[in-house]
Amino acid sequence: MKCNKGVVAILLVAAFASFGVSAKGKAKAANQSLKMVLDFPGIEEGVGYPKWVSSALKQDTRGIAKALDLKDRQVFWFTNKGTDLDFLQHWTDTVDMQGEIATSMSRVVERQVEAMYTGGTTEAKKELQDKLDISSKVRLSGMVKEATFWIKYAAPKNPKQKIKKDMSNAEVYYQYYVVYSMDKEAWNKQINAALGDPELNAEISEFMLREKSGIDSKEIVKAIAKDAKLPLGGDGTDKLVADAADDAYAWLDEE
Repeated sequence: MKCNKGVVAILLVAAFASFGVSAKGKAKAANQSLKMVLDFPGIEEGVGYPKWVSSALKQDTRGIAKALDLKDRQVFWFTNKGTDLDFLQHWTDTVDMQGEIATSMSRVVERQVEAMYTGGTTEAKKELQDKLDISSKVRLSGMVKEATFWIKYAAPKNPKQKIKKDMSNAEVYYQYYVVYSMDKEAWNKQINAALGDPELNAEISEFMLREKSGIDSKEIVKAIAKDAKLPLGGDGTDKLVADAADDAYAWLDEE
């Protein structure tokens, strides 16, 4: 079974104005497309979503950190969608977490190189990106799972139709959320160790001299390290390190 990638949190913003879902009826229309909340932990007791989940639904990484009292830690959060909850949890907690961080860091490197690299060919840019691939060097040791939550939804297969009582015209699935954290000092040390390797820096300096690119190798390494320490969220919007880099260098795409 393959679960769908979890970048659907943005779809939920309009769906939950108050984020307080009543247990009454269990199946309450959640947005204009009549998506329904069927179940989540605590629904039988009439308990609403935890504060950190409300922040996740709003793609607010800082809100997640505040709600879980993680202000002194580097926060990573991820969401995924699928029909098998057990598989979804295992997949997100293992495969997706590491892959998302690696992909985000690779994107940071790519955007920094695009922004600062002033000479040479496309092949040379790719070579420089490969040399600066910190995603393969950072070890995710010291990562702590802080919280998890799931919401079971039913969504009409045809957006123009209301969901039938027997759910025959609906897609039923789970949305899973998980928050990890790492000590900020440990995270920074890992980034600095990956980028500050003397052999790597010597190799990059030699490359830049050879390509006559005009980039200060120390400056590009510092810039990448700065972006790689931004809050990382698995919402697929503005809180991913990759997208933060995209925002910072949007002018590149406008030229």
